[in-house]
Amino acid sequence: MDCKNLEKVTFGNELKKIWAYAFAWTNIKELVIPSSVELVRVYAFTGCHKLESVTYDTSKTTIEKDAFQLCNNVKTFNGQKIMDDKER
Repeated sequence: MDCKNLEKVTFGNELKKIWAYAFAWTNIKELVIPSSVELVRVYAFTGCHKLESVTYDTSKTTIEKDAFQLCNNVKTFNGQKIMDDKER
């Protein structure tokens, strides 16, 4: 299934895992991962160039390395502003 134009996703509270490449290369802009999610696998959101905001429960959800690889436009991660190279 081609989901490249996917811009928004709403997760149910029963979701436990987000698998590798599940939403890779989509146009999602904002991501709120429910606290029911225990694990976000590697490359799950890789290449989501329009993604600007990611929110999740740090005490319940493990994010594997490179789950957000090539998501270069993320401005906030759990409400914390991410500095770009110009601001460092």
